Amino acid sequence: MAGKPYDIEEHIAELMGIMDRIDLIDTIRLLEREVGPEKTLDCLREVIGCMEVDFDECKEQVAFDLNQNGKEFFHELNHRCHGPYGYVDPGEASADMILEIVQGYRDEVEKLLSVDRTDEVRAILRAIAEALREADSDLTEYAMDFPDDFASHIEECIDDEEYLDAFDW
Repeated sequence: MAGKPYDIEEHIAELMGIMDRIDLIDTIRLLEREVGPEKTLDCLREVIGCMEVDFDECKEQVAFDLNQNGKEFFHELNHRCHGPYGYVDPGEASADMILEIVQGYRDEVEKLLSVDRTDEVRAILRAIAEALREADSDLTEYAMDFPDDFASHIEECIDDEEYLDAFDW
């Protein structure tokens, strides 16, 4: 059976192209052990090279996440404020919810940083900061100054090139 010769780099690139982001990091580590860091990194750059971050789309997704359903928000807020640990200030509970939403973007940023895609990382972080400033929902209203303060923190981290620190508050 004559066919095209087996090309490990092409095979790696194909596998990486069909993976979801949750499994990608583990797979990169496995491939690194199997074929070596240089081949894995070359293939990863090839695959990630075609993945562009759309600032507007990212900002819309963050805004959507921040503008969650009012009924769902008030249920979660009530649970957090009157939960098993006693009363919690609604502003603090809202700020915690915002932090959780933003944390959801950390994996994507880590993946992009692993292949030195800092332009895309900056685009994601700027989109998050802008969405925090523009969000108009019960969640951001209860959090008072937190969304703007958090957006400023993210922008400082971008300026300092401390991208993962943007997720810490």
